[in-house]
Amino acid sequence: MKNWNVSRATKLKYVVIGAIAGSLLTLMGLAFVGCESYNPADVRFNQGTATQMQGVVEKIDEEYNRTMPDVKAVVDEVASEQYSENEDEGLNNLIQAIRAGNRASAPWNPYAPVIEVVMLAASSFAALFFRKKASVAETKYTAHKVGVEKFRNQLEAVPPTETTSLAAVRSDLYKAIGDERTARGI
Repeated sequence: MKNWNVSRATKLKYVVIGAIAGSLLTLMGLAFVGCESYNPADVRFNQGTATQMQGVVEKIDEEYNRTMPDVKAVVDEVASEQYSENEDEGLNNLIQAIRAGNRASAPWNPYAPVIEVVMLAASSFAALFFRKKASVAETKYTAHKVGVEKFRNQLEAVPPTETTSLAAVRSDLYKAIGDERTARGI
C-alpha cells in the first residue's frame, strides 16, 4: 500500500467509501450481468428442508467466494489512490474514489464506461462550480480591500475630530466598502 499524505481518519473514511462504492458496483454488476447460480425460488423458508437450505447457503457462499476477489480489487484500488488533505477537496476526493473503484470494476462491470463518463461530467461540473465560487470570493475580498483603502485615504485627508463618534466612523467605513462592492457588481 502506498504511503498517503493524509490523516489516518481520512484514509479510513475513503477506504470505507471505496468499499461501499465497490460493493455497490459489484452488486450492480451481479444484478445486471446476472447471478447464474442463485435462484430466489430456491428459498422457501416455511417449506424448505435442511438439505434445501444447505444448498441455498452453498450457492450464496459460492457467489461470495466468486465475487470477493473483485470486491477486494475495488477496495485495494480505492485505498491506493492519493487523496488531498484539504477539506475543501472533499467532493473531488469522493469523485476520485468512485472513479478508482469504477476502474477496478471495469473488467466485469459493463456499465463502467457510462459511470466513468458521469464521473468525468461531475468532476468538470465541480471544477466549474468551485472556480466560480473562488472567483466570487476573490472579487468580494478585493472590493473589501479597496473599500478599506479608500476609507483609510479619506481618514488621512480629513482626520476625524474628537466629536466624531465611533458609529459615524464605522458607518463611513461600511459605506466605502459597500460602494466598492456595488461598483464591482457584488
